[in-house]
Amino acid sequence: RYKLDGIDLDIEEKVLFDLLKKFIPKLKADFGAGFIITFAPVARALKGGTDTYSQVRYSDIESNFGDQIDWYNVQFYSGFGVMSATDNYIEIVENNGWNPSRIVAGTITNSNHGGPFKPLDQVRTTVRKLLQKYGHRFGGLAGWEYFKSMPDPEEPWNWAATMKVTMDNWKDVLVKGIIISSDDK
Repeated sequence: RYKLDGIDLDIEEKVLFDLLKKFIPKLKADFGAGFIITFAPVARALKGGTDTYSQVRYSDIESNFGDQIDWYNVQFYSGFGVMSATDNYIEIVENNGWNPSRIVAGTITNSNHGGPFKPLDQVRTTVRKLLQKYGHRFGGLAGWEYFKSMPDPEEPWNWAATMKVTMDNWKDVLVKGIIISSDDK
């Protein structure tokens, strides 16, 4: 009836790994093999060790359930990472063994949604550099949250449109040196 096709698990309180060992396969059993399962860890949690919120090691989730997890919507904000430079993303991928195609970089779209807020042009520059490094293997970008996204809070779709143009044209941007401005929607 509702055509639910997936779930994003944002675990922000302590959870036992044994519970996840039952829960993830149960989701697939209940909703089918095509059901999308994603997680929304903070960026710091993918840099090794145990997540301070959930007490879960995401490397354990990946090694035990990687074939059942579609991707990770990683929170690069609120002090857990930033998208103003490539360093945090690259550290997760290269120093901690994560596949870039499974790491969707989440960033704040308006300074009123939290911090540290990074302006659209700064995030776009970072995305271009990550596309230059990883090409089609770059997992993508997510904005939190759509409501009141900059550069124009009255037209929040501008943020998503700008990022779409940036990602759709990444080969042109790199090969031809095209500069995409906020006006290219």
